[in-house]
Amino acid sequence: MTEECNFDDGDCDCQSEIIIDGDHSVTYTCDEIRAMSEHAHHTCGDLEYFVYAGVCDGCECLDCMGVSHGSAEVDFCGVCDGNNSDMDECGECFGDGSSCAPTTTAEPTTTEAPACTDFTSKKPCKKEAPDGCVWNKHIGICHPDGEWEPNCPDYHGEKKICKKVGCTWNKTTNECMPPEPPVCSDYHGDKAMCNKSGCDWNKHVEMCYEQGAEQEVDCPSFNGDKSTCTKIGGCLWDKHSSTCYPEGGSVEVVCSDHHGDKSMCKKVGGCVWDKFTELCSTEGEVVEPECFDMWAEVAELQKTDGKIKHKGIFSTDDCIAKADEIGAQGIIYDLVSSKGLCYTFATAGQFVGGVSPDADEVIYIFTCVAE
Repeated sequence: MTEECNFDDGDCDCQSEIIIDGDHSVTYTCDEIRAMSEHAHHTCGDLEYFVYAGVCDGCECLDCMGVSHGSAEVDFCGVCDGNNSDMDECGECFGDGSSCAPTTTAEPTTTEAPACTDFTSKKPCKKEAPDGCVWNKHIGICHPDGEWEPNCPDYHGEKKICKKVGCTWNKTTNECMPPEPPVCSDYHGDKAMCNKSGCDWNKHVEMCYEQGAEQEVDCPSFNGDKSTCTKIGGCLWDKHSSTCYPEGGSVEVVCSDHHGDKSMCKKVGGCVWDKFTELCSTEGEVVEPECFDMWAEVAELQKTDGKIKHKGIFSTDDCIAKADEIGAQGIIYDLVSSKGLCYTFATAGQFVGGVSPDADEVIYIFTCVAE
């Protein structure tokens, strides 16, 4: 018996496409072959040898996944139903694609020529550095000739180096200034340098000005300094307020600045002194003294209403607390009663200042008290 599988659309149906003795005109199934008397001795195991690309199990053909009549096949990489997914882009099984990757040529490296600043000592700077490098002995660096400029503020406090590198030294501030020509204002506070530089020195304010320039002075900065104010041109002195103000201007009078100072209040024009409150106010102005709401002891309550008698209160503070609790404006507390008598008044329109004439009681009113 000769067996082979026929292929239809790439599939081999081994169960029904077995031929005998090369006769392709007739095909048989496993069961049909075993039903023939001359082949009845075959078993499924015998027929397995004759089945192409499958295993005959119970006279049925299985694919590589063990599925009856399934379509799974072993791929090129030997993986069942793998569909060649383990093949890289170069056609290598389980490869990483490097076998066909293009090769690259490394960029050539170049070495930069040494710079002047690479040399940190005098001898190498002069003998080994590129042409055009010079050694600056003042600050100890190697730099291109003509390309280096000092950063003058780096040398504040270093007068000698400041001058040698070409900067300007300000002895008043001990600062190293840029090499630009100095201006007169650089010498505020330095009379000698101001005069030496051909500038005008103002001895009263110790400031230096350009010749012929207007010398602007802040007159109010000399308030309280009559001697200096009267010496400065353009400033006037007000003796009443000890104020220095510019010519053409006026003194701003603030009478309240002199509260409690009777003498100064009377000297300042337009101000009035109140001996009872010791307040200084502008003439014609009514000044109400500042007061604070509080309980104050008085000699008598007048125009009272809403009197209530309370028992079992044994201190003045507790009596006041009871009044606060009910919103009363006045109290009378009996200091000697064993019953703890406290009288509260809902309103108290007026009062007489002082203390109670009766030593056995105290009287308080809640009012605004000036301090």
